[in-house]
Amino acid sequence: MVAVADDIPVGILPVEEAAPRLGCVPTMSAEAAAGALIDVHLSASCYAAETVMFTHGDLTFHMQMPAEGPLKVQLPALVEVAEVSASFAIGDTVTVSTVVDSLAFYDRVVISWSGYNGAELHAREFGAYYGEAGHVWRGQPRDVGALSGGKGGFLIRLGNSDLSIARQAEIYTFPAGLSSQVGDVKVSVETEVTEENCGKPLKIRSSALRQGQVTDQHELMLQVPDCSAIGEFLVLKNLVEDLTIAQN
Repeated sequence: MVAVADDIPVGILPVEEAAPRLGCVPTMSAEAAAGALIDVHLSASCYAAETVMFTHGDLTFHMQMPAEGPLKVQLPALVEVAEVSASFAIGDTVTVSTVVDSLAFYDRVVISWSGYNGAELHAREFGAYYGEAGHVWRGQPRDVGALSGGKGGFLIRLGNSDLSIARQAEIYTFPAGLSSQVGDVKVSVETEVTEENCGKPLKIRSSALRQGQVTDQHELMLQVPDCSAIGEFLVLKNLVEDLTIAQN
């Protein structure tokens, strides 16, 4: 027997939109910084401790507003004329732009995902092994100071990993146009099987910039092994390409 429901399914009922909060207009500024980075300051006093989604080109990530004061975020530029948007769940959105004219001097690798413990970006510079000084990852990210003299790169992680649905990203930057070395930077993407992600689907996006221009983009959907594999690591092949640093 097939049961037929006379009621309209809840999923297609009209949803009442939340009204924007009156008397609280978010404000944001963006300024180009060293290393082709963007310094963003977001003020939104009515949204203390709430989640905000940032968008810059194909890059999207979620952060949590502080209990007091502005939210300060530093993100890598992906285009020279860089536009950054911040959106709150109830519909308030603010957008700013700035020019990052140094972008062409840098190569970048970007990965992004949603949820807990998604992926790790690893860069091993000029023959470095895991754990050595030339191994750059979230456990040894360095900072923009690593670019001095064109000797090495650094990694920035964006997004709030405490939010179960948050979109997160990691971006590795190398000063290819200023490098004092030649050779390869081996780049890989790995994911650890944890209690939060075991047995669940994981979608990872990647892109690469060479001299400020996007050269390749990929998207991978995988099923994380079941919870009997907790603690193991998966190396995701063919998702990102190595960087070849030539003589300037």
